[in-house]
Amino acid sequence: DPEILNAIALHTVGSEYMSQLDKVLFVADKIEPNRRHGAVQEIRRQAETDLDAALLSCFDESIRYALKIGCLLHPSSVKARNAILAARVSA
Repeated sequence: DPEILNAIALHTVGSEYMSQLDKVLFVADKIEPNRRHGAVQEIRRQAETDLDAALLSCFDESIRYALKIGCLLHPSSVKARNAILAARVSA
């Protein structure tokens, strides 16, 4: 199924054009039970009621971590985060 394959392809860096399935898989990967990063509990709570808020928090955490360790930011992640913010502001 192309939709499932797309969600798998995007589950690590995201995209500015994410379907609901893409978002669910992305967030699920970031909050799976073995994850222990700082905001994981809050993101799990957000995911229960506001998928886009959880998604935004996932991107924020990933970007914070990349900056902390001095890694490059993936352009798709930055575009995805900006798209979520723009949609929330215009809503």
